[in-house]
Amino acid sequence: MKKQTVSGESVVDLSKIDETSSTVYIPEHLQKGLEGLMKQKGLSLRDLLRHLLDGYSVVLSSGNLPASKKGKKLYQKKGLDLERMDFRPANGDWAKLTTYAHSLGYARNLLFVRLLAFELLREELMRTGIPTKLLAFFSKKVKKLIHLSYNELLDAGQILRRKFEHVP
Repeated sequence: MKKQTVSGESVVDLSKIDETSSTVYIPEHLQKGLEGLMKQKGLSLRDLLRHLLDGYSVVLSSGNLPASKKGKKLYQKKGLDLERMDFRPANGDWAKLTTYAHSLGYARNLLFVRLLAFELLREELMRTGIPTKLLAFFSKKVKKLIHLSYNELLDAGQILRRKFEHVP
C-alpha cells in the first residue's frame, strides 16, 4: 500500500484502500428509528449510507439545497444525547458525503443525521398509507426542509398528512 515518491517519502496510496474507519453520532431520539430501519431493510450502517446517498442524490447534487448562511460549518446542536457508531464506509460513499456536506456548509455527521431523519419520516409516511401525491410533494420539498430538526419534520409530516387526507 505504501509507495515511494520522487523525493523518497513514503505515502499511502488511497486508491488501493476500499474503506476506512469512520464514526457518526446519532441523536438518541433517532436511534430506535435507525435500528428499525436497518433491521427492516437488512442494511448495515455502511449500506445505509449508500442507500441515503443514492436515495437523495438528485436533491443533493442539484445545487438547489440551501447552504449555511453563517459562513462556517454547521454542526449538530449541543446538549443532544448522542450515540457513537463506528463503521467502515466505502471510500467513494464517504467522499460523496464529504463533498455534499462541504458544499452545504454542514459537518458530515449533521448531513448524515438530516438524511436519516428524512428517510425515517418518508418510511413513516409510507407505513401509514400516505397518498402517492403526498410522497411526491414531500420529495419536492426536501430542499426546503433540510434545516428542520427531526421533531420539526414529524410536525411537518403531520401537517402534510392532514392537508392530503382526502387526496387519492
